[in-house]
Parts: sequence; structure tokens; C-alpha cells
Amino acid sequence: MNSPRRITDHQAYLLLVMTSLFWSLNYIMVAAYRDQMPPVMMSFYRWLFALMMLLPFAARALIREWPQIRSHWWQLFILGAFSCGLNSAFAYIGIHHTTVTSASLLSAVTPILTILLAIPLAHERLSPGRLAGVMTSFLGVICIVTKGELATLLEFRLSPGDFSIIIACAIWGVFTNLLRRWSAHLSQMASLATMMIGGVVSLLPMLAIEAAVTGPVQWSAGLVGSLLILALFPSLIANLFWNRAVLAVGPGRASAFGYLLPVFSVTAAVLLLGEELYAFHWFGAALIFLGITLATRAR
Repeated sequence: MNSPRRITDHQAYLLLVMTSLFWSLNYIMVAAYRDQMPPVMMSFYRWLFALMMLLPFAARALIREWPQIRSHWWQLFILGAFSCGLNSAFAYIGIHHTTVTSASLLSAVTPILTILLAIPLAHERLSPGRLAGVMTSFLGVICIVTKGELATLLEFRLSPGDFSIIIACAIWGVFTNLLRRWSAHLSQMASLATMMIGGVVSLLPMLAIEAAVTGPVQWSAGLVGSLLILALFPSLIANLFWNRAVLAVGPGRASAFGYLLPVFSVTAAVLLLGEELYAFHWFGAALIFLGITLATRAR
């Protein structure tokens, strides 16, 4: 067995913060180029490029750990299909057919679903403190995406794209809980590489169906550059960080950091698009960080 070296909780939390930062790029890149490339194809190329980047560094580990991979191939394929394949595909389908505001709000159910699924799948106990932390962070997310206005929340309606986002959240919750049980027998490089292979293969049937009903792709330098950015940061680096952190602190505590996504999305809008910060941004961010503190310190 080649288990990764143990990291401290504080190191894991730093990795989780960086993971949320990199994942926030998905909203910007996918929304910017959704008129040029259909969602499943965008997801396929994202992971294919990420796999090509990783293989030169993971090849030796794959060869060395082939006996373990062969013994657990179906578990690794399921992990890859759920994380690199189906989660990404359904999330991108959702972003193609709903607003960024809706996607941001709905993605906030991921930590809740992950923590609830951790009870039967990872046998974790849901303490009152952790539940309070999750709900506090969720309120912070609602405050940010609704701009502190109750009317925005009351007028919120689910579209087909919204349902796709919810499906992606549930898939990620299952993956996160299975990850700690099924991938600890491999090194980090071998584990991620095999999961990426499983994700790319699992996307092929959906890609074939999509190609039959959509028009030609409008290739451009900007689109290729965005795919490379998606491959490097939200895919390769973020998943290395996420997988390592989940093995260290468990799916329950790790999932609370998913609430940072709206914070980073708003920050990107301020820095890149010139949008302004308002009181509800600060209040919502404070609730999110308070909730993360409660969730990570609860036992």
C-alpha cells in the first residue's frame, strides 16, 4: 500500500480554501464560452487536457501500483465517473441553461448533501455544532446571491438547468464520501490519474449523444485557452488538493469549504469586472467564515 503522507488539519484547510478558489473559475469560463462549445464536450476536453498534463508525472506511479489498480479498478472507475465525469457534465449543462446567480445558490446545497450522505456512506456523526456551522454558512450564501433582499429569494424558481446543478451536487456528495473509503490504498498521483481516465471514458456515451444533436464547435484561441485553464486549475490542481484534504479531515469538515465559492466568485467580479462591494457582501462572507469555523471545530 502507498498511502499519502499525513498532513495536519490546518494544512488541509489551506488546501480546501485554494480548491474553492480554483473551482470558482468554472463559473466564469463556462459562462463566457457556453455559446461556442456544448457542455459535455467542454467537460470532456477539460478532463482530457488535465489527464494529458498529469500523465508525465503519474506514469511511474501507475506502472508501480498497477496490481492495486487492477484489484480496485471498478471502485476507481466509479470515483472517476462521479467526480471527473458526471459531476462536471451535469454542472456544465446547468451553467449552460441557468443563470450564474442560480448556479451559485444551488451549489450551496453540496456541503449539506455531503454531510447528510456522510452519515450512511462514511459513518460520520452529525454533531449539533457541525449542523449549526453548515446552516450558518448556507445563510451567508443566500445573503450574497440574493443581495440581502428577501424578494429575490421569494421569486426564485427552478429551471431544467437548476435541476442539473442539483444532480451535480448530489453526485459530488456521493463521490466525496466514497473517496476516503476507496482511494487510500493508492498514491495521490496514481489515484487521481486513474479517476481522470475513468471520468474521460464515462463521458464518451454522453458526448456521442450530444454531438448528434448539436452544431459545430466555434473554436477560437480564447476557447482553447479557457479549456487549458480549466484543465490546470479547477481540474488538476484543485482535485489534487481536494482529494488530499478529504483523506486528512474527512468529507464532513471538508464540504463546509464549498461555501467559499460564492465569496470567490464575487471577489472575481469586483477585481475583473469592476463591480462594487456592498454591505450584504461583507455580512454574507462573515456568516460563511463563521459557519466554516463552527463546522470544522465541532466534534
